[in-house]
Amino acid sequence: MNLRLGDIYEITIEKLIYGGDGLGRVNQQTVFVPFAAPGDRLRVRVTKLERPKTVAAHAMLIGPPQASPRDFCFTMHRALLCSEAKM
Repeated sequence: MNLRLGDIYEITIEKLIYGGDGLGRVNQQTVFVPFAAPGDRLRVRVTKLERPKTVAAHAMLIGPPQASPRDFCFTMHRALLCSEAKM
């Protein structure tokens, strides 16, 4: 099943990537979600399709992250440092 622009999917964020986006998968296709943390279960809308990556925006948080708030703060701090390094 191919992803289409504007479609909505449910994903779980697996990890952060360089620059701070969350990485998840839909039907084995990689989806990048800005401002997402590992463990987030999200309903997202596809906003950009570029091979080999897809970018989606948050539509709704389905479930809380599996990590503790302390882990979340560390993860977001690391994401901000990565974003600043790109400047």
